[in-house]
Order: sequence, then C-alpha cells, then structure tokens
Amino acid sequence: MRGVYTADFTASGIATGPRTLLMLQAPSNGVLEILRASLTNQTNPVSEQLQVGLYRVTAIGAPVFSGVANNMKHENLDATTTASASGCILSGESTFNANPIDRQGVNNLAGYSYDPLPEERPIIPPGNYVGLRIMNPSVTNTILTAEIIYREIG
Repeated sequence: MRGVYTADFTASGIATGPRTLLMLQAPSNGVLEILRASLTNQTNPVSEQLQVGLYRVTAIGAPVFSGVANNMKHENLDATTTASASGCILSGESTFNANPIDRQGVNNLAGYSYDPLPEERPIIPPGNYVGLRIMNPSVTNTILTAEIIYREIG
C-alpha cells in the first residue's frame, strides 16, 4: 500500500510511572491513519502485567525526548514521510486525552498489539500528536521497542 510508514523506537531504563515511548506528529498539510501500534519486551524474562495504550495528545507542553525515532517507508518509490516521530520522553510528559484510542492490560512477555479494523482506524488531524504509552513500568532494566505503522493522507 502506498504512503505507509513505520515509526519505531527502542527504549531502555524506563522509570516507574506513566511514560510515553513513542510520539508521532501528523504533518501540517496532511492527516495520519493509524494502521497498527505495538510494544515489545526485548529482554525482561519475568512475567508481569503492563498497561499500555495509544493516546491523543491534548497539549504537547515541552517534553524532552531521548532521541529521534526511526522512520521507514514500506514502498521504495514513496517519498520520505513528512510526519515526525520522537522516542521516549525523559521529562516533561505531555497532556493526553483521558479517553485513549486504545488501552490494554498485557503480559509483558506477549507484548501489546493494536490492530484496528479499517472502519476503526483512528485519524490524526494535521499537526496533531498521538503517543504510545506505558502506564506502569516496573522494571528499569527492560528494553522495550515501540512501533506505530501509519499511512499519510494528503
């Protein structure tokens, strides 16, 4: 499918408390359709329950990110994405809508996966943000990979 991209970021040393692992911003002249979101535990062999979700940002604030996320196009002939993606927020968490797009309790060994049906896919308006968040990280030596697959429209 044309115009499909993957944004991903691998984070380690996640502090306790809610933490945004991947933030995605729609371009100012287009919208994003979220096709899939996932969170995978790369290292921790201890089974624990996590709460993970995809949230709309209501106020970006002044977050400090640990890095820029990787962006990859799915079709070689597509242009480079105009959406921007940033990795784990270290400080200055943004304000999120109290009603998430999706929120699940998952076992960290199985990971989080959000695969909406075409009729349920969220649309992110121009210039708006969406964040993939973990609400209750408890082990700071875990390495987590967050991924959002999206389509640029416009």
